[in-house]
Amino acid sequence: MAERIADLEAANRELENFTYSVARDLRGPLRGIDGLSQSLIEDHAANLVRKGSRRSGRFARPPAG
Repeated sequence: MAERIADLEAANRELENFTYSVARDLRGPLRGIDGLSQSLIEDHAANLVRKGSRRSGRFARPPAG
């Protein structure tokens, strides 16, 4: 039983390290996507059709303030 617990704890540590690495690696690209979507919304808000405008709100959030 103790061996199984040790194996599970090791597996959990590996998963935590993996998720941390993935989250850190994606932070930059996601920031870039967010910036681009904000720019597109600001530059082309008047041209967005109603449906597109609602959908764009799903991806772009208001700036943190």
